Amino acid sequence: MNDDINVQAVNWFTRLRASDVTSADGHEFNQWLAADIEHELAYARIEQLWHDVGDLESWARDELSQLNQASENRTRSRAAMWVTGLATAASLLLAVIWWQGIWPADTPVMSITTAKTEQRQLALDDGSRLHVNTASDLEVRYTPSVREVIVKRGESVFDVDHDARRPFVVRAGVHSVIAVGTRFAVRRGNDGDWAVTVIEGRVAVVPGTPDDYTAILSQNAPEVLQDGVLLNANEQIEIDSSGRIKAEQQTDADAATAWQQGMLKFHNTPLRVAVREISRYTHNEVQVAEGVPDYPVTAIIHIRNRDSMVSLLGEVVPVMPLNNEAGITILYEDHSP
Repeated sequence: MNDDINVQAVNWFTRLRASDVTSADGHEFNQWLAADIEHELAYARIEQLWHDVGDLESWARDELSQLNQASENRTRSRAAMWVTGLATAASLLLAVIWWQGIWPADTPVMSITTAKTEQRQLALDDGSRLHVNTASDLEVRYTPSVREVIVKRGESVFDVDHDARRPFVVRAGVHSVIAVGTRFAVRRGNDGDWAVTVIEGRVAVVPGTPDDYTAILSQNAPEVLQDGVLLNANEQIEIDSSGRIKAEQQTDADAATAWQQGMLKFHNTPLRVAVREISRYTHNEVQVAEGVPDYPVTAIIHIRNRDSMVSLLGEVVPVMPLNNEAGITILYEDHSP
C-alpha cells in the first residue's frame, strides 16, 4: 500500500480525535474514505494498530490529550493549531505504528466499532464489504481456512465475495451464519436476541462451530445442517440469547436494511417498537409515555436529528413530544383535533 495513503489515514485518525473537530471535518473525511478502497483499508488498519499497541496506546492517548489541550489554550487560527498540534500528534502516532514494524499486508484480527449515530462502510482485503450500523462492535478474524466475523454488539450488512476455499462465517451468539456468495444482515438486539436476514443469495445458520464449513457450502443438504436451517432472499431467522430459534419467516429485507440508505421503513409497526428503532439513531433517547396506545406505524422516516424524526412520527400517529430535564423526549398522546 502507498505510504502516502498511510500518512493520510494517520492524519485523519488524529484529526478526528481533536477537541476542535467539526462536522465539516467529518464530511471531508467521509469523502476521502469513499474516494478509494485503499483509503478504507488504510484507515481500518490504523484503527486496529491503535487497539493493538497495548501500553503504548495509553501513552499515545496521553500525548494526544496534552497536545489537544495545548491547542485549546492557544489563540492562533485553526489552521495553525492543526500544524502545531495535530500534525505533531500524527507524528507521534506514526512513530508508534512504525515502531511496531512494517505495515501488515494482512491484519489477523481487526476490531470495528461505531459510536451511536455513526455508520461505517469498510472493504476487506478479500473483496467483501461490511456496512456497519450505529453502536456496533465487530471483530474480523481471517485465517488461511476461514474468514470469520464476530458480532459482539449492534448490526452489520455483509456483501460477501465468494471463496470456496475460505468460507465466510459470522458468529451470532452460539450459531454460525455461513455465507454462500451472498448479501445478508446480522443484528444483535439490546436484549441479546439475534436476527439474521438474507438480502441476496443464501446462508446456512447452524448451531455451534462445525468442523467442516466447506461441507455445508458444497452440499447444502438438510442432513448436513442437522439442527440448522437454510435461508434464501427475504427470509429471516430470529434466535434468542440462549440459542433457541424463535422464528423463521418471510420478511422485506430491503426494509430491514433501509438504514444503509439513511432511512427507516415501518409497516404496521407497533409505536413502541418504532420508537425504540428511532432511538438507536439519536444521542438522547425517545420514549413513549405510559397509557399511550401502541398505534401501528406505517412510514418512511429519514435518519436525521431527533426532532426531525419525532416530528415526522407525529404526522403519522397522534403523539406529541415533550423533553424532560434529562433530555429524554417523551411522546404523549395528542388529543388535539
